[in-house]
Amino acid sequence: MNRSLLTFAGILTISVANTFAQGPEITAWLVNTNGTPARHYVSGNPTPIIDSEPANVQTVQYSAEYVYINCSGLPSYVVGPYLDGNP
Repeated sequence: MNRSLLTFAGILTISVANTFAQGPEITAWLVNTNGTPARHYVSGNPTPIIDSEPANVQTVQYSAEYVYINCSGLPSYVVGPYLDGNP
């Protein structure tokens, strides 16, 4: 077989393997695919307030060395109020 063809086949095999063998650092995030907003309680009000920020992770991007996460830092479950003095 031609040496350049073997080299191409080896690179293609590695690329395909890397595409399908993504680790949990890339795939384990709770990605918000439908725009679910974050929610929180206010003291004395049992109805959750809907925030303008999206919940969970918005995007996951990666390179050969790094994983980049874009998120609001807000969970999808309702939070607060913290009546124990914790801000």
